[in-house]
Amino acid sequence: MEIINPSVELWTEENVSATQHIARCARVCYGHEGEGKDPQKLVDGLMKFGHLSMLRHASRYFCYKDVDEWDPAKDFHICPYNTVVSFANGFPFRHQTIWLSTNEQEFKLSKNFFYDTDGAQEMKLEDVLENAKVHPELFDIVRLTFCLTTQIGTARELNRTSPNNIAERSTRYCKSGENIVICKPWWYDDDFMHELREGEDKSERERDICKHLAYQHAMDSASHYYNQLLELGMKPEDARGAIPLDAATKVVYTYSVREWRHILDLRYYEKTGKAHPNAKLIMGMVRKEINAFAEKNNISATV
Repeated sequence: MEIINPSVELWTEENVSATQHIARCARVCYGHEGEGKDPQKLVDGLMKFGHLSMLRHASRYFCYKDVDEWDPAKDFHICPYNTVVSFANGFPFRHQTIWLSTNEQEFKLSKNFFYDTDGAQEMKLEDVLENAKVHPELFDIVRLTFCLTTQIGTARELNRTSPNNIAERSTRYCKSGENIVICKPWWYDDDFMHELREGEDKSERERDICKHLAYQHAMDSASHYYNQLLELGMKPEDARGAIPLDAATKVVYTYSVREWRHILDLRYYEKTGKAHPNAKLIMGMVRKEINAFAEKNNISATV
């Protein structure tokens, strides 16, 4: 049994084009995260065949200054892909500056007029980060992409609570190789065969060893029969029924920091009930990376 640790990678959109970022996220679906196919050709192919959800991983930022009689924030909130922050510009308080983040699909395909209305100024991520040093609440609109290596079962839980900016490795088109790779669950101890320690209950120790051995046997059996089904001519999209929920997957999410806060509330801070330990473990890693990103950019905001 091959077993790997869960992990997270932060993929920011600093110093990359929207096309490069979309292509990097989309490649995860096909099991090759390297450079591979030319980014523009890959994105053109996605557009041609209608796989437009991958465009949601690229971000657009806008700033509207000195908004007075018309309050576009009301319209912005209609779209579930927008994250909006506004500041009062002194007196009278109806004058405000509005910052907005959205995604490339929404920007390209939406008929909403407010992205090109008078007073709208498109901003770069670097502009948002610079202004967030003075207005930390602006950090909420920053969109961050994370590539998670986790269990298929854990990805399913995270997918249910997402605003749907997801790219996950396919089990239809990607074979799992000679051995199914397992992402280590929270309870698994690499050193489970250690000698009985002082004060350790012998019967509990024996049960723990049996639990680990039974788990290994189950995972090895799943890998064996999965490969046997492939050898018998079954397609990966059908043989995947033998893949266990603890099999490793890679899944990419792109959300604004405000959206990440909501997911952390559910899967890390457990504000609506106990989260699964595997989900809490991986989301703790995401939280750490977001806070490190804010600190690196001298932004006094945490999640």
